Amino acid sequence: MKREAKKCLAGEIGVLSPGSGINPKTPFENVKALVRARDEYYAKKSHQKYRQTTQLQ
Repeated sequence: MKREAKKCLAGEIGVLSPGSGINPKTPFENVKALVRARDEYYAKKSHQKYRQTTQLQ
């Protein structure tokens, strides 16, 4: 789940969400993995931007 979410984000998808209707039987761990993937992806991306701007100075 996490790997697929990160692939979507790397492909510059506009919105990352479980969809309009999530099956009630979907394990909550899958939803949490989606959120973790988003957080990790953007934390890494913002860290890279920070390093790029500090290297310019």
